[in-house]
Order: sequence, then C-alpha cells, then structure tokens
Amino acid sequence: MVAAMWFLPCMFFASVVYKILVTVLKKQSVIVAVCFAISAVFKLWFEDPVYIFSVNQGLKYLIYIALGGLLSPYIKNMNNDSWAKLNSRQRAVLIFIFTLVCGYIAVLY
Repeated sequence: MVAAMWFLPCMFFASVVYKILVTVLKKQSVIVAVCFAISAVFKLWFEDPVYIFSVNQGLKYLIYIALGGLLSPYIKNMNNDSWAKLNSRQRAVLIFIFTLVCGYIAVLY
C-alpha cells in the first residue's frame, strides 16, 4: 500500500506547478514549451535520486499535463459528427500519427 502512495504527492506537486505556470504565463504554447524544458531537465539530470514526495517524478511528467491543457479545448469541441465527417483513410492517418507521437514520448521517458 505504501509503495503506491508516491503518485499522490507527485501529481499534486505537478498540478500546483502547472497552475502557477498558467497563472504567470497565460499563453498555452509558451506553457507547453516551458513544461517541456522542465521535463527534459528533470529527465536528463535528476533521474537517479528520488526526492521527497517524488518531486522529480512530478516535474519529469509535467509535459503531459501541459499537453492535456493544450489539447483540451479541441477535445471538448470535438463531437461524434466531426469524427464521422472523416473518411476511413483520414481516420487511419490520424490514429497512426497519434500512435507515433505517443510511442515517441513513451520511448523518451
């Protein structure tokens, strides 16, 4: 039970950092760039030691919260009609690109 609890303070800390960045920076593309830089720094240089409350893990995965914030307006406005308007080739290309991007990010981390 204790081993699984690292995720809660990690996610809380990452959410607080993201909220501070949203409040300070305002522009979503700049927030994503800053979160990518923070994630890259913590992935490359602070990988080995585990800090208290898994702060380094939270900052390492901060880019995913930023990408969710960037894509959420588009996902909210997307309905079944917009997906239905695409033909099967367009759907396949979108799914393929999405899979490549997710795979690339997963290999990076």
